[in-house]
Amino acid sequence: MTGHVRYDKKTKNYLYVIEVGPKGNRKRKVKRGFKNQREAKKAMNLAMADLQKEESSILDSNDYTVSEYLDYWLSSYAKSSTAPNTYKGYERMIRVHIAPELGPKKLGTLTPRDVQDYYNRKVEVLSAQTVKHHHRLLCKALNYSVDWEFVERNVAKKAKSPKPERYKPTTYTESELKRLFEAAKENLIYYPIIFSASHTGARLGELRAL
Repeated sequence: MTGHVRYDKKTKNYLYVIEVGPKGNRKRKVKRGFKNQREAKKAMNLAMADLQKEESSILDSNDYTVSEYLDYWLSSYAKSSTAPNTYKGYERMIRVHIAPELGPKKLGTLTPRDVQDYYNRKVEVLSAQTVKHHHRLLCKALNYSVDWEFVERNVAKKAKSPKPERYKPTTYTESELKRLFEAAKENLIYYPIIFSASHTGARLGELRAL
């Protein structure tokens, strides 16, 4: 954690900047409106002391569950460092799938086998590709648990996600495509989508946006 005070030319007052978090993913806390440098520095020191107490209470806790840690990771990293839709996807994946099964476990006692068993159960009801997304999320979130000194190792890296089957696309012949165009011409909504898809190879989300 670092902090500094400087003069703000726009407001003609002083401000302080505090940077927190691991190197490469630091967050900045800025507060403006101080009349002089001494006032800004005093406020900054108080703010840094509060942040240090907060970090200490988190990092010294041996009672954090996986759910509590993932909530902390979402609020401390994902919410401010990822795109809104990415964050929503992470939050839903954790809330709906990961937290109900792995959430009650203590973060410090989570093992590679726990994570592997979770993948094995999930692949029975979800696609292998979806479970692979769960694996990527867990690896990413638990990487930060090591950086932030919650635990000494990332157990998700030792688990193996299922291998998705190779996608086999269905293709149309030229005559089949012509018949499809003729049938779709009667619908002013579907025809432009089908025509654009066949000529561009755009994804469904892109076609919907167009």
